[in-house]
Amino acid sequence: MNVSNVKAFVWTLPNSELLSERNKHDHSNYFDGQKKTWIVDKCIRDKDIDSNPAEEERKKNIRLALKGQVPLLKLYNNKGLSNKYTHILYRGDFYAYSKRMEEKKLIFEELDREIKPNTSIEYIYFCITDRDCYDMRKEVPRSNKSVLEKGIDTWMKKTDTPMNIWKDISGGTQLPHVLKIKLIDALTKRSGHLYIFDLLHPRFLPPTLETKKGAVIYNSFEKIRYMVDLVISTEDTCDTYTMYNNEVWTSLLTPFICGFGKLLVLGYLNECPKMHKVETLMALDFIAKMKSIKSKSLPNDATLKPCDIEAMADNERKYNESQMTIQEMKIYINDILAEKSAREMYIAELENKIKDDSLKEENMLNSSHQELQLLGQLFKRAAVDAANRMVQIKTFAYQRLANLKQEKMKETEALEKLQYENSQLVIKIGLVEDELSREYAIAIKEKNDLRAYLKILRDSVDNVK
Repeated sequence: MNVSNVKAFVWTLPNSELLSERNKHDHSNYFDGQKKTWIVDKCIRDKDIDSNPAEEERKKNIRLALKGQVPLLKLYNNKGLSNKYTHILYRGDFYAYSKRMEEKKLIFEELDREIKPNTSIEYIYFCITDRDCYDMRKEVPRSNKSVLEKGIDTWMKKTDTPMNIWKDISGGTQLPHVLKIKLIDALTKRSGHLYIFDLLHPRFLPPTLETKKGAVIYNSFEKIRYMVDLVISTEDTCDTYTMYNNEVWTSLLTPFICGFGKLLVLGYLNECPKMHKVETLMALDFIAKMKSIKSKSLPNDATLKPCDIEAMADNERKYNESQMTIQEMKIYINDILAEKSAREMYIAELENKIKDDSLKEENMLNSSHQELQLLGQLFKRAAVDAANRMVQIKTFAYQRLANLKQEKMKETEALEKLQYENSQLVIKIGLVEDELSREYAIAIKEKNDLRAYLKILRDSVDNVK
């Protein structure tokens, strides 16, 4: 399996005025003086065109096609290596056009040198727009519907050499076109496909009255760019393919954009963008995105033997019958898409209503936030006041406590003094009581002595009588 990133090369070519060196000026002014960078494999200026760094990549892709390599998955009915050259020429003049044609000629010269004897060659050369197709080989218009239903291989024609194909296409065309070459090796019976897609002047911005004539693939190219964005942002590239294979350009390009085939992107840009600065920047952005895609390919099985042709034809008939079912499914899908569009409108209305409600809620939240801020400020003020009040209360309490302690100390001293005086009084009372006791004892004794003396006196009186 061959796996690599898409190769992208950009040629910066002078326009006719610059070739005559009549209007030399600073190109950086076109980009507002800002430096812009894009990642590509090589940016080639006109003076370096002889040492073309894309030459080796061109040879490699041609050799792979001759070896019969195919995309990693055969879901897209590619029977060989589908190498693709995509030319993105933005607003080029005749000089840029001639350089692009020279690059195409080199492809055929290289293919003519590398091709083996007895290799079968078939090709198809179509101009494709958003509205219809044109078979350049037969000079017959083809409807997009018929090309999608039958496949572009239906109009393949055999030729002897690659240079015969170049003779047919060397005259060029003013419309975007695709050239598909089928190569079948006589020995290995393997087939390879070589695609050259030339988008000419793809428009990135919606067409105006001035650019409408040249924007013949605007719708297809818009979907191609959307596919590239989708592929590089998701790993499920198969879904991308089935969503966009309902147009000729997208049906042909999608397998390669999804990475199922080798891809080489060549972009031709004027050095002096002038009035087309925006589209030039968008073209470079698109090429850089293509560069990030990974492409995969495998060697193809041998080409079917003649005995298998009848079975192949039967399968083709069955395929054609299935197209009717597919058309019915497309109608059903269109109905679903219409319903989806209606639902999307309803969803958009709901989204607008939700936005309005969200705006109201946001206003309410802002109002509530302001109220909360005001309450917060009031709370802070109250907290400060409370803290100050608490400090005052604490100060008063500490002072009161100190005063109480002093009063208690005074009371304690007075109490101690009273207790001392009380103890002294108790001592004095004790002394007085002792003195009184002694005096009482003396009085009792004197009383008894008096009683005894009175008795003696009484007795004496009685005796005298």
